[in-house]
Amino acid sequence: MSKVSQPKKTTGSTASAKKEPSKKEELAVSMTIVEAEEKTKASKKAVAETAPVETAVAQSDSTISFDLIQEQAYFLWEKDGYPHGLDEVHWLQAESLLKQQQTEKGKVATKK
Repeated sequence: MSKVSQPKKTTGSTASAKKEPSKKEELAVSMTIVEAEEKTKASKKAVAETAPVETAVAQSDSTISFDLIQEQAYFLWEKDGYPHGLDEVHWLQAESLLKQQQTEKGKVATKK
């Protein structure tokens, strides 16, 4: 039978010991997180202001396309902060919103 060699034992500190971050490194990470959060908030605000709600109703027929609902649902999901598991809720909200806008557009067109 062959001998199985045992790993050598080392004394002192090991090379795999984790280095604790310095205060400067912790501050840099904290600042990066705050900056990222601020950018996310600004992005959400910009998305909410530019969501294609008005342009989405530019359809001439009475049906709303799958792509249009999908796009609006995406903007609603984005506006809500990308929550998990609410895809159907956003889809139904988008569909309802687009139908409502289409109805309002029809009312305006008949008043002319």
